[in-house]
Amino acid sequence: MSTTELSTKRPEDKLRELIESDKFKNQIAPLLPDGVTPARFVRVTLTSALKNPKILKCSRDSLLRCLLEICSFGLEPDGRRAHLIPRLKNKGKPNESLECTYIIDYKGLKELFFRNHDIVDEHSDVVREGDHFICRFGSNKLLEHEPLIKNKGTIYAAYAHVTLPGGGQQFDVMNSDEIEAVRHRSLAAEDGPWVTDWPEMSKKTVFRRLAKSIPLSQKSREVLEKEDEMIVVDTAPVRATVATQVSKGSDLGTALENGQETTTDETTQKPADETLGKTAQQSSTQPADKPPESTAEPVSGTSKEETAESPYQRVLGLLKESAFSEGELIVLLKEVKLCPATLTDLSKAPNKAFDAVLAEWDNVILRLGRNRQPPAPATSEPEERDRSEV
Repeated sequence: MSTTELSTKRPEDKLRELIESDKFKNQIAPLLPDGVTPARFVRVTLTSALKNPKILKCSRDSLLRCLLEICSFGLEPDGRRAHLIPRLKNKGKPNESLECTYIIDYKGLKELFFRNHDIVDEHSDVVREGDHFICRFGSNKLLEHEPLIKNKGTIYAAYAHVTLPGGGQQFDVMNSDEIEAVRHRSLAAEDGPWVTDWPEMSKKTVFRRLAKSIPLSQKSREVLEKEDEMIVVDTAPVRATVATQVSKGSDLGTALENGQETTTDETTQKPADETLGKTAQQSSTQPADKPPESTAEPVSGTSKEETAESPYQRVLGLLKESAFSEGELIVLLKEVKLCPATLTDLSKAPNKAFDAVLAEWDNVILRLGRNRQPPAPATSEPEERDRSEV
């Protein structure tokens, strides 16, 4: 092929060739689960790109990073278990670019949890008007659902129920307003599966919240954390979750073209207390009550100013979504010295504390989870362990 022919080749054609190359296949081969070959993974990827041509128009580094992460999870970007979502970054600015992100579907999470032996049984569903549905929490908890087969009504809730390896059972329920609040906080709120498969995404949303309250393997926790970084944080650049052994200024595509090795699961994160403290110092120089920008449209007849959430309200929403309490967050804020030791009401916390929590939510979740789970007694019975982990 001549130099002239190479120079006229479109970027998406070059990216396609890179994905089809032996170098890329060699990179993903060690990460793939049994029964999935590199050729199959590439074929599934290109099939998704045929359905959505914008995928190959994304930046080379962002697409390859998504593919490597999905591959490391043992999934395929087939639009059923994992979705590739092109996202316009810095819209209307000189550095505007199309970046690739991903969403793991409910079916993908379920497959991972079974594979990692986190659960032995699971059922999630949506609840419609006219269904027989009873939900009761507490010491005498109960979940009953008999759906209508004909004349299905409007969806008003979704639930998830799991059976744990020790025999314990857990469930959670969210109404449609809570699910919509989660959708509006996502970068993928207006396209992808949230638009084409709302019932499936609603099941995933409540299943995800339930997953944060049950003991999970390290692999499953990493998947949830990485997806959080990819689709939820819209106030800061997506952090790299696939480290590369290349020089500064290089990217994954350049590494592959030059034959350099890339590695996965080597993300370096500072301890939560250190990063939270640093974020607080930075946020103290910014306007105290400026809420994060939201892409959600205001309710009809209501101005955007009236519907804008304060940092405190947004933190409350994240706590509710993750099944953590205000008291647990207060304990953490005291540990990292972001609030007075005498604080008992979260709404009275300094604004810089809320800014730090929003900016470092991934680290906050990790610390809250560690604080909640006490060391299990060495002689505890399986049934007692399940109760302690509820």
